[in-house]
Amino acid sequence: MDFRLDELDTDVARAARAAFSGRLSPERWTRPETGDAGWTLLGEDGWLDAGLADSDIDAPAGLSALTIIGREAGRSLAGDGFVNNAVLLSLLLDSASDKRGSAELVGRPGFLVADARTEDITGSSAGATSVCMGVEPGMSAYLVTRSGEIQRWPAHAWTFEPFGSLALGAGAVRLAADVEPDFVAEIGGPDREALLLMARTVHAASLVGLGEHALAETVAHVLRRDQFGGPIGRFQAIKHGLADVAVALEVAWNAVMYAAMDTDQASVSIAQIEARSASEAAARSMTQYFGGIAITWEHPAHLYLKTALVSGARFLSGEIANNRVLAALTEGSH
Repeated sequence: MDFRLDELDTDVARAARAAFSGRLSPERWTRPETGDAGWTLLGEDGWLDAGLADSDIDAPAGLSALTIIGREAGRSLAGDGFVNNAVLLSLLLDSASDKRGSAELVGRPGFLVADARTEDITGSSAGATSVCMGVEPGMSAYLVTRSGEIQRWPAHAWTFEPFGSLALGAGAVRLAADVEPDFVAEIGGPDREALLLMARTVHAASLVGLGEHALAETVAHVLRRDQFGGPIGRFQAIKHGLADVAVALEVAWNAVMYAAMDTDQASVSIAQIEARSASEAAARSMTQYFGGIAITWEHPAHLYLKTALVSGARFLSGEIANNRVLAALTEGSH
């Protein structure tokens, strides 16, 4: 398979990068008062319904387009939010029986109330606590009930408790028991397993984008940071370390594109494994090679490392992913 981007793919990637970098700064995670204005603008521009057949975005159809855009979202530490809105919520709302009402909701920023550590997107009753990712101030909470409804809860109807200082947009969400959802609709398709395979693939793409941005920033730094009469990037240990990261990211991106073209449990699990490993390596290298400034609150290096560590654990554990790959490799060998 040829995983190189053609002219249309490249144009989409360039436009997506400009849109996400212009609307969502990574530093927004250090300013909790920042609302969802950036996400709202992305929705109005059509980026959050890019996976729909009638999308306003001029992009190739199918999962490949979402992976290309998801990669760019990851550079702005917006991978979880993009997966929530452009994959899970967009396709769930598009299948709602109330097409008029759901059409008004597509493109509106939100997050899914479900256990983000598992592959079950079905939430429980209102008032229950769920593990959510991609939660940002001002967003709406969407709950998929076991009876097949999707409910929207406004921003004032949920509370969020992050998982400590490491978590960016990841934590426990509780819906208010005394508030009613402001939108309810019956949902049909898409097939839940297929939807989650799509979400996992796009999520892996976002981790690759995160790693690529961290690597680019690190390379730029080691080329301008002088020590002992020259840039520190001339030292072999640094050159080889960053070269290893670059190779890992290239392998991960190829795994993601393969999963987008031939989507099954094994290919998606491989993409997740490679993307997690590569993004974490890139973020750790960024923290190491930037030196002391990387561990300050003002520098964004810690944001990339935290996101790689926390977001990388989304959907399922590395052990489960490895077991799925092993099962696929050994299937029919006995």
